[in-house]
Amino acid sequence: MYIKKYLLFTFIIAYTFWGLDIFLSFLGKYIHPTYNIGLIFYIIAVNSPFISVMILLKNKYSIKHFFKNQIGKNKNIVLSLLFAVLYQFTQIIIPLIFGKINIIGNIIQVIIFFPVMIIIGGTEEIGWRAYFQTILIKKYGFIKTVIITYIIWLLWHIPLCFIAGTYQNNHPYWMFCISLLGSAISLVTIKYVSNSIIGCLLLHSLSNSIVSYGIGIDGLNGLVYSTLAQIIVSMIILIIHKKSKKWKYRIRSNCT
Repeated sequence: MYIKKYLLFTFIIAYTFWGLDIFLSFLGKYIHPTYNIGLIFYIIAVNSPFISVMILLKNKYSIKHFFKNQIGKNKNIVLSLLFAVLYQFTQIIIPLIFGKINIIGNIIQVIIFFPVMIIIGGTEEIGWRAYFQTILIKKYGFIKTVIITYIIWLLWHIPLCFIAGTYQNNHPYWMFCISLLGSAISLVTIKYVSNSIIGCLLLHSLSNSIVSYGIGIDGLNGLVYSTLAQIIVSMIILIIHKKSKKWKYRIRSNCT
């Protein structure tokens, strides 16, 4: 019931405001990220997962309780941030090794626009990972959650194909699908293993800032290398996590 309501609110808000951007784009009035009313529509649409969660939580107590659980304890936050740094490094370094990157900006631009990308991208994670994934994991487990989240995420991004200036409009959508697969697996893994949303928010925001204002991954091969690297890293993290849980269980058993 909660999943259906969350998806309903998220898609209605996103498709409505991105729909307005599509209309403005068709009229030649908005090319992303032009600083006019179209950018406001865009930001509202991007934040539809976050807005939907706030609607569903309704009161201050439930909102406070939700964020407290999703942020996690200090050790969870540290682990989450470490994973975010590891995945960001993996996303860039593997294509770099194979010479599949383009320098499209500089570190100053990345730093300047990073806070902006928290609002335009990062806050999505409060909806997708903190709320949506938390419900899915309990019901379907890790693998099905990755698949469901990835498919829903692809459908949610479709309107961006028709807004001038967006990555999805400037490149074939199947290329975006490949890059999104790596991101989906990485973000689901971070939240699943660390039980904190902080690393997901950091990785999403930083990735958007780097790809938009720092380093662009070049072509199909670069995207494939980056995605495969993220999948391999996720498998290693999950194996270690599983063994760690078994080790902790044995220690507790021996102590009782």
